[in-house]
Amino acid sequence: MAEVDDCHTLRLWLDAWNDLARRAIVANPFFESGALLAALEEGLMEPGWRILLIFDHQDRRRLIGLVPLKQCRFHPLIPQRIWRSLSHIYSFCSVPLIDREKAADAMSALLRWIATRASAPVDLEKIPVNEALWPVVQQSLKTHFMPRMVHNPFERAAMRPSTSADAYLANALRKKRRKELSRQRRRLEELGTLEMRHLGPADDPAPWIEQFIALESRGWKGRRGTAMAMREGDLNYFRRMVHHFHQHGRIELRGMYLDDQPIALKCNLVGASADRIGFAFKIAYDERFDSYSPGVQLEIEQIIHMHEDDASSGWMDSCASAEHFMINRLWTERRQFASILVGPPSIRGRSTIKALEGAAALHRIYAGKDGEGRELEP
Repeated sequence: MAEVDDCHTLRLWLDAWNDLARRAIVANPFFESGALLAALEEGLMEPGWRILLIFDHQDRRRLIGLVPLKQCRFHPLIPQRIWRSLSHIYSFCSVPLIDREKAADAMSALLRWIATRASAPVDLEKIPVNEALWPVVQQSLKTHFMPRMVHNPFERAAMRPSTSADAYLANALRKKRRKELSRQRRRLEELGTLEMRHLGPADDPAPWIEQFIALESRGWKGRRGTAMAMREGDLNYFRRMVHHFHQHGRIELRGMYLDDQPIALKCNLVGASADRIGFAFKIAYDERFDSYSPGVQLEIEQIIHMHEDDASSGWMDSCASAEHFMINRLWTERRQFASILVGPPSIRGRSTIKALEGAAALHRIYAGKDGEGRELEP
């Protein structure tokens, strides 16, 4: 295993990193090289980050794990320092890249590092509970007798195709709502030439990128000062990431245009692994057309595309908040997550986990047990 804290060293392992992303047991495009390097080099992360590179003991050229971490407090009200999965404002998934063929070996190496070299407990954030990595993590923790605390479970909307787009929408939306959206669509068409467009493999993504930035900055994010245009590093991150994923055929940019002007744009990333999981990265719309629901109209076009033979991804994670009203109504599946705080198998490690468990409960932030106090199980 290697501990890396500079981008130059990371670039030395770029090919192995990209190969690992293709073999990942759970896809995470935000930890792929094209996204993570851009985030680090454009200053989206504060100094102090560290990335663990886990190598196959039989082939030192093969990466079987990549675990980005940062040091922080467990909670603002609790001074205990921990290592936590690396994240930033544009990162919507914290699952480490773990080789599906060597998942148990990678987890064992990570737990040995926690047991012998980690200066604090490690919080593996937002692990998908009902997917392939979860049982590997649970079994590895038991095998190595590691103290742990499962906490902060949550779920967010996801979308898996049904028998047809019509069947999906009929199940997701009431008939009255579907009729209203159809009426709004017809009214949009009366205003001018309405077109649906998407970025093709041979198209230049640059015009799409600039249109997206401009559209977002004109909306509520621009007024709140949270649009990407407010910071040069954010703009560079977005441009670099889109170009990288477009070069590898794993970006989806779709838009609704009225008289050649975008009124809604959507950007999705597709993970490198074979299961082709899509991640809804960003959406922006022209608020002057609020009464026509352009964002919802574009999401419906997304659902229609997902049911076509040439769909970019097999299913999609919304990357939305758990309370997102529109997406929760329109996307009917749910993806479940939980975080696991892991300490070394020592008296001090076990007491630290127990102390944090009690402190978290006291401050009402611990959500890893049900109402009867039972631990969350896979």
